[in-house]
Amino acid sequence: MKNHIDILIFHTAICVERDIKRSGMRINMSLLHNFFGHLGTILHHKNLVRHYCFKAGLYKQGIMHDWSKYNPVEFFVGAKFYQDGKRSPNFGEKEERGYSSAWLHHKGRNKHHMEYWLDGECKALADEFFTSEHMYFIGRNTDYAAATEGALKLKEISYIPCEAYAAGELKHGTISLIEKGTPVVALMGNG
Repeated sequence: MKNHIDILIFHTAICVERDIKRSGMRINMSLLHNFFGHLGTILHHKNLVRHYCFKAGLYKQGIMHDWSKYNPVEFFVGAKFYQDGKRSPNFGEKEERGYSSAWLHHKGRNKHHMEYWLDGECKALADEFFTSEHMYFIGRNTDYAAATEGALKLKEISYIPCEAYAAGELKHGTISLIEKGTPVVALMGNG
């Protein structure tokens, strides 16, 4: 057992199973296993996040992190598709339904997920750039590495020809490739 929370959940699950057997009730034990397994995974995750948030002085974030996982919309779907903590239950739900209702609920309520901030903007950008013939990414230093990865990912998912260039090289002939209306993603981090 990794920590006190795991021990408490394990003990509770054993007591519930014992009481069910004594009462003669018939219940699907795999559902009980999934329920307590999913609860244990959530509590273990929250415990880790709390520990590191407190270490960084982010007390409120450590306490408030992922409360929506206890909402029945997320929790019972997660318990149904629980995969012994090896994979996210969201993957199981996506395989069966084609989407994950728990993930859609979760990301819309938790600001620490990038999708909370970008969903609407990403859709608008995708609609705008969908018909582009070419696309370019530019960046300097470490941003150039991110630009090459971004260009590769965009090529893989959209089949739009996409190249990455170091921002300093843009003036040396490369700029002539860019026509009016050609999308250019410029990465400007702190690097």
